[in-house]
Amino acid sequence: MYKLAKNVILIIAAMAARDAFAYDYSARFNLGIYTIKEDLKNTGIAPTSNDRMLGIGRAYSDLTNLTSSGLTFTMDVRNQYDPFGRIEPSLGRMAASNDAQLRQLVLRTPPTRQGFFWSVGRFVAADAVVLGNDGVEGGIRFNPNTRFGLFGGLYPEHRGGRSLKIAKEERQVGTYAVFEENSKAGENNTYASSSIVSRKSVDGVGSFDNPAVRRGGSILVGNETAPPDDAPVDNYVFWYANAFRQRAGGQRISYISHIIVQPTAQIRNLWASWYQPFAQRLSGTVNVFHLDLRSYQQFRDLLDRLPISGYSQIGGDLRFKLSNQMALVGDTSYGRRDVDGRNQYGLGGRLVTTGLLRSHLTAFAGLGVRRNFLSQDVVLRSGATYYLQESAFSASLQYTSQTLADRPALHPLVADFDVSMLINRSLIGAFAFEVAQDEQASIYSALLSIGYRINNRQATPIRDETPKLERVL
Repeated sequence: MYKLAKNVILIIAAMAARDAFAYDYSARFNLGIYTIKEDLKNTGIAPTSNDRMLGIGRAYSDLTNLTSSGLTFTMDVRNQYDPFGRIEPSLGRMAASNDAQLRQLVLRTPPTRQGFFWSVGRFVAADAVVLGNDGVEGGIRFNPNTRFGLFGGLYPEHRGGRSLKIAKEERQVGTYAVFEENSKAGENNTYASSSIVSRKSVDGVGSFDNPAVRRGGSILVGNETAPPDDAPVDNYVFWYANAFRQRAGGQRISYISHIIVQPTAQIRNLWASWYQPFAQRLSGTVNVFHLDLRSYQQFRDLLDRLPISGYSQIGGDLRFKLSNQMALVGDTSYGRRDVDGRNQYGLGGRLVTTGLLRSHLTAFAGLGVRRNFLSQDVVLRSGATYYLQESAFSASLQYTSQTLADRPALHPLVADFDVSMLINRSLIGAFAFEVAQDEQASIYSALLSIGYRINNRQATPIRDETPKLERVL
């Protein structure tokens, strides 16, 4: 502990002595407390509450331009403390758990200049859409538009964590190619990348990314589901693709996909969107996506009580500008669950406005009807954000009238509020509170965080007025 504290002091002292060094530096330190309280009503079962509290911490720092080639060092450490996050069998109770994660610890030369680039350590291979690699990366930028890279090592993503349990990490190797082109005026932009990644499982370790884990369908070729649990997959291959195209006329096309190639062709995640201006005041968007179990768990509505499943959806919207500060938006969507074939579809509209109260307030209000998986819903939504020079306040409200076939009607209400504030140049604070309740349960959650930053770079501009209407839609 003494050595660690000494090294931290030396790093901070070196950052403070910026005039003696040519490099740039930045560092961020964040602490937070998240709490949630859940009360169940009229269930006739115990327990009637399900409360949780977490302590969250993060330390991020980077040193750039350490050499003439742009050598960069990055470190990202996170920690989550849960007072009741672990079962203690000998005591027959829940005990405290501490989940420390090393997200990045890497020395690299960035691929911003023509020629060779490399990375060593634990890093994110962003161009390959791989969140973690313990090992090395090397590549070459052929010209301002094209680069190619290879990487290999261990994959630190088991069960969602990034600890230092090296012996339990899968071996992986991958390759990627990138093309990007930007016009001088910045109105035409193109980015496209594609990568192939192969991983080999570790005996006795169950990775969520292994295709042998059941996912509820999503098959392109092969069986109805991925290989069963009693047929383990030792080697598997992913294909990632990512593309973005922005044209001067406003047209924008985006695409990203994560597809299992081996042992069977299977979509993990896919998202595609096409935005098209039709006239000066009229524009629209079409989007389609597919989610695997993990992504569905993060995406689904708070009122969705069904077991998680693979999920596919197609939707779109039309946007009509009434003025430079106000627009009408209509949207529709259709979605289907893989595991049980249940579907939902809906139609809605909202009025969006910005630049109110001397360009400090933006707001929206709308109504929608939805045939949900198990119910018929009428949804009312509204929200607003107020911007000041050094802070922002947001609030939203959603009320649903939910008619079910074989149960009494429910009337869920979800309200949330958050505020973020720049206390001074270095200190940032944030607070968020949400309440969700209906006739069966009440859920209250809150997050309080404070962050401290050190850097010798230009600070991020502070928004002291509302964004333009196109940014709000």
